[in-house]
Amino acid sequence: MAFLAVFSLFAIACSDNAPTAPGPSTATSAAPDFGMLRSLQAQRPDLSGQYVVVLKGNQRGAFESRVQELGGAVAFSHPIGLAVVTDLSQGAAAELSEDKTVKEMYQDVRLESGPPRPA
Repeated sequence: MAFLAVFSLFAIACSDNAPTAPGPSTATSAAPDFGMLRSLQAQRPDLSGQYVVVLKGNQRGAFESRVQELGGAVAFSHPIGLAVVTDLSQGAAAELSEDKTVKEMYQDVRLESGPPRPA
């Protein structure tokens, strides 16, 4: 549950709707593109076997190899050390959670929000 709170804060902090100074700006947003995750959720209405993983350091290659060895697939990976893996059995997920490349691992959940509330 703590991860969901941290991930929610991360998503809010990286929002494209953050207040900006008035006037034209040439700066581009450094926020991650979560469109890929939304697309993945649309393709996979059933989230069983899907997990959100926080990696230790920069070990994405070793992590992806381990996921494949366990019969899963890496559906999304971000350089900051977040990944979404799919097609893992409960046993494979338990084994992956103990891997040296994994800091934290959570079963994925669907979060939905309504339209923004007026200020």
